[in-house]
Order: sequence, then structure tokens, then C-alpha cells
Amino acid sequence: MAFQIEYSYRVIKSTWGIAIDIKGSLDIVSITNVPLEQFHHIQGCIFCQIPEMLNDRECNYIKLGIKMMYKEIIDNCDVGKDEAIIIALTNIRYNPCDYQEEGLQAAIIMCLQEMFRNNTIKINTTFDYERKRYCFEYVLL
Repeated sequence: MAFQIEYSYRVIKSTWGIAIDIKGSLDIVSITNVPLEQFHHIQGCIFCQIPEMLNDRECNYIKLGIKMMYKEIIDNCDVGKDEAIIIALTNIRYNPCDYQEEGLQAAIIMCLQEMFRNNTIKINTTFDYERKRYCFEYVLL
């Protein structure tokens, strides 16, 4: 079972917005056939491949978003005892003028919610004019 990931995250609450495009796949693999040490361990049996172009902070936002969706991923994937879930993010595209690294967390959450047709996390996004940054609030429903 493999899911294709293709999602465009957009938020515009000011004179500038955040635009992030994500492509990749989610697959269940046998742990005897795939060397899991090449992936980022998220939680439990979930691992992620993140493009090398992202820095450590950006990787952490991706991992936080996936971790927040842990239950939904597990509930929607029939994973056996000797299997793992690999989320392979092959392409993350953004325009540096329309980007804030914290948006990666919101983007991956929205992407996974759309994939599983599930809305367990509401994301309230506001723009802080004083700091000139977007603020993200995650509400579990």
C-alpha cells in the first residue's frame, strides 16, 4: 500500500504569505528489507526521509508535524509487527519570499489530514504585525 503525497500549503493574512509545496509518498515496508537507519525516526514505527536541502530547524518542524499526526497515521495504515511506515518527502518547494520555516509543520499536518480525510487538528494562523511573522496555534479536536 503506497500513498502519493502532493500538497500545496498556502496562507495569506498580510501583505505576504506562506507558500509550500510538498511531494513524496507514504509506504509500509518490511523492516527486514529496508535499512531504517537511513531515515529520521519519528515515533514508534514511523520514519521519514527529508530532503537534504532542509536545515536542522526545518527538519524538526517536519518531524513535529508528523509526530502530531501519529495516531491518525497508525489508525489509517495496517502495519504488521515486522513493518514500518516510511514517509518519503522527495520534494519540498517554496519561494524564499513567501516562506517561514514554522509553516513546514502546518503544511505536513494539513497534507496528512487531506490524505487521510481527517481533521483532528485545527490550525489557527494569525499574523503578528509587530514581529512581522505568522503565528501558528494547533488545537486538537
